[in-house]
Amino acid sequence: MRTITEFGQPVETIQEAADTYGVDQIVIGSHGRAGLQRIIVGSVAENVMRGVSIPVTIVR
Repeated sequence: MRTITEFGQPVETIQEAADTYGVDQIVIGSHGRAGLQRIIVGSVAENVMRGVSIPVTIVR
């Protein structure tokens, strides 16, 4: 197991790091927003999950 720290736009940086380091799984936290607030604010966790082909575990 390895912890990686990167800087940049969250979604793109996480996806690039997963490819670069050969990550097997991503574990990411979420505030658990719903409804209109989620649409306005967006969800980094959801966008990461949709953009990678490896398992993503979202923790609330």
